[in-house]
Amino acid sequence: VLSAKKWELRASKSKRNLDRLESSIGRARTSLKETREAYRSIQLEVARLSRDKDLARKALFRTKAALESTQLQTREEQRLLTSLRKKTSRKIAQFKRVSSRLSRMENKLASLGRSRSLKEAELRTLTSEAVSLRHEVAASREEIRQKKAEIAKLEVRRRRLVASMETSAHKSRKVIEKRLKNLESKRALLRSQVSMLEKQKASLSAVISTSGANAPIVVNGVEFVDSPWSHQVVLSFAGGTVIPKTLHSQKTLTIHLPSAYLRHDLRRKMDISAYHGPITQVMAWNRQVKGKGEAVIVVNTRGVRKAEVRRSKGKLTVLIPKTIAEIRRYKNSSSTVHPTRVAGYLTSVKTVAARLPVAPKAKSYRPYRSNQKRRSYGKGRRYYGRYVDLDFKDADIHNVIRLVAEVWGRNVVIPDDVKGTVSIKLTNVRVDRAFDVILKSKGLAWNYEGGNIIRVITSEQRKKEMEELEARTKTKVRLIQTQTRLIPINYASAKDIAKAIGDNVKSKRGKVTFDARTNVIIYMDVPSKLNVAQKLVQSLDLPTPQVQIEARIVEAESTFLREIGVQWGGSLLANSATGNPTGLIFPSNVGLAGGNVDNVTNSTGVSSAGAANPDFAVNLPASTGQGSGGALGMTLGSLSGAVNINLRLSAMEEIGHVRSISAPKITTLDNVKATISQGVEIPYPQSSAQGNTVIMKQAVLSLSVTPHVTNDNMVKLKIDVTKDEPDETHRGADGSLGISKKAASTELLVKSGDTAVIGGIYKRVSTLVYRKVPWFADIPILGWLFKSQYKKDSRSELLIFITPRVLNRSGIMTKQ
Repeated sequence: VLSAKKWELRASKSKRNLDRLESSIGRARTSLKETREAYRSIQLEVARLSRDKDLARKALFRTKAALESTQLQTREEQRLLTSLRKKTSRKIAQFKRVSSRLSRMENKLASLGRSRSLKEAELRTLTSEAVSLRHEVAASREEIRQKKAEIAKLEVRRRRLVASMETSAHKSRKVIEKRLKNLESKRALLRSQVSMLEKQKASLSAVISTSGANAPIVVNGVEFVDSPWSHQVVLSFAGGTVIPKTLHSQKTLTIHLPSAYLRHDLRRKMDISAYHGPITQVMAWNRQVKGKGEAVIVVNTRGVRKAEVRRSKGKLTVLIPKTIAEIRRYKNSSSTVHPTRVAGYLTSVKTVAARLPVAPKAKSYRPYRSNQKRRSYGKGRRYYGRYVDLDFKDADIHNVIRLVAEVWGRNVVIPDDVKGTVSIKLTNVRVDRAFDVILKSKGLAWNYEGGNIIRVITSEQRKKEMEELEARTKTKVRLIQTQTRLIPINYASAKDIAKAIGDNVKSKRGKVTFDARTNVIIYMDVPSKLNVAQKLVQSLDLPTPQVQIEARIVEAESTFLREIGVQWGGSLLANSATGNPTGLIFPSNVGLAGGNVDNVTNSTGVSSAGAANPDFAVNLPASTGQGSGGALGMTLGSLSGAVNINLRLSAMEEIGHVRSISAPKITTLDNVKATISQGVEIPYPQSSAQGNTVIMKQAVLSLSVTPHVTNDNMVKLKIDVTKDEPDETHRGADGSLGISKKAASTELLVKSGDTAVIGGIYKRVSTLVYRKVPWFADIPILGWLFKSQYKKDSRSELLIFITPRVLNRSGIMTKQ
């Protein structure tokens, strides 16, 4: 019984607590309703202030229109004043003509005074005419005086009108600026009040959500953070605490959030592989498990990674550390950017070209950034909205535009003349692109009005607004006063720069001249055109690069010459003088000797007096003599001189190496042809009917080059290299020297300071000559007594090298 009473007391206390809780919930709901009503009233006040702002803007436009009409009236009065001045000038001219006529009449009166008695009647007539003319002159003078007074009055009136217009415009401008400042201050105050109401609304919503036992937990943020040491996925919650369930496989980390709910705009697949870190992809969606909802977050990693899940108040952070290579790549990035939202994530990274945001993959989300510069409506505009699917049939165009604008997150203003229906079926299309396509299908367009507001207009109205804007711009340009600026030119020609400014920059009101003596451009135009011309001059007036070109002509020649020769012969005499006659009547004496006579080998004292000196049967010597080769002569003879043998062996070998280097060098400006030469002139006699003359021909080493320096420090060369020299080995019939010519002409591209081979000639001549006695020379070994050998091998090679060097690199750097 006691336990039952205790339970009853507890139940009654719980019931009272529940009643108190319900009463507090009711009070909170009542206060929430009052807050909403206050919020609506504030919104109405904001709308009224915006209408007041529009009225003030219209009043400003009317004031401007009145100012323009006053300016037109002033121009009309100026034209009237000009016409009056012309009339006055005509009257003055007429007065001058009358004055001249009067003077002529007075002269005539003086001449007629001498015959007064004869022509009195004529004198009276002339006097009356003079009086009438005087009256006309006086009337004309009075009229001129009156016209001048009227002109002075009109001038005073014009000045007063201009002063009044300026003062009224100044006062109107001050009043409108004051009103705008008041409106801005009211708007700031209302914004602060709205933010306070939003905070109160959020706190009341939190109280109401916590009071419910089974209220769902809302995931209202999925953010990606790229820090120097790790990648982080931060989940933000509202509505209570959550206990995550984590499943970690090799390359996937799955996080289950029971009783949690992802907002519609956060359920997506997001590719972040462009950051080259541990995380490559994040996917988020909702699902039902046994009748209960839960949110699922899947994080795909680059390889097997360790993950750490941290919980804090209202947040859940998934942290995956980076490797050392990824940390170094992050630290070696070229520049630091502030945290921005890329592909739907918050990031604070050091970025290089490889880490810049790439184009989103299919079905990825890239929200529009408010600080992003929007392009104008039409071709070339990039789209950043979320992907949507649209399917309508015969839907009202007003409703479709409002629906798409709401999905896009824009406030839209639609005029009443937009009517009709539209049928649409679009799948996986960005919402802003779908908005453009829908408007184009009905011949409509839209203008960005600032903030978060867009205005739908017809194409004709848009064209009209563009024409009005262009007309206003032209009017403003015409009202800008021109200025004169002197632009000095340091390196280029003032005439060429002035022509470039006149062709590309000068406006219709501008004027460009130049002073050739001081190389200064005199440019008169509006300030904006003057600034553009100044920048153009800075880009064009650059020091001309100087290039030093060095050519090397290398000639190498090697020669090998070898000669082996033999000379031998002798004589055989049988006669009484030698003591061995034949004993016959015929032939009593017999003599046998070689048929080749050579006086080089001396056989005096060996040969008999009647024998030939010497007698060579084989005379195939080598080309020996003073300074070349060697020879050995030998003579064998009998005591009586009946038998003599003469032998001479000769051999010569010559090895030569020649190397010639010619290096012409010249410095010139960019795109300017330069030539350098060195050599001799060779006289050539020539006979003709007028007599003997001498023609001079040049044998020179010359280098002709035209360089062009590119922006990447390369040099384009147009080269002509010639090496002519006298040739002693080739002479004409009259003994004149020949000229050996070597030339190369080409175009090539070489980096500054590098050496390139532009051409080469290689020549080899091999000669092998045997002089021999037929048949006997073919006998092995013994055949060398009947032949001589001449062997020659000559090689020549010509190489031409070119080396350009840019001397003043500052000109190239400035140009870049």
